Amino acid sequence: MNIADLRRHPENINQVNILSFEGDIYIAELEYKDHRDVLQDVNGGPRRFHSIAELKEVVGATGIDRFNLVFNSPYDEI
Repeated sequence: MNIADLRRHPENINQVNILSFEGDIYIAELEYKDHRDVLQDVNGGPRRFHSIAELKEVVGATGIDRFNLVFNSPYDEI
């Protein structure tokens, strides 16, 4: 799904998981009732954002206000 599709059907999304990666890269994972999909760019690849604020601004403009930050760490214990 790309941002244009998301604007047409935001009601299908339960929440948006913000996937955090090293290098200030964030990807929006759209969570539906029965599956998940990554927000795509115009070329069909994952749409990359460079801050949480940028992602929330773009996706939030569709009316979606349910976000969950997902950060995977390589460390089991600190």
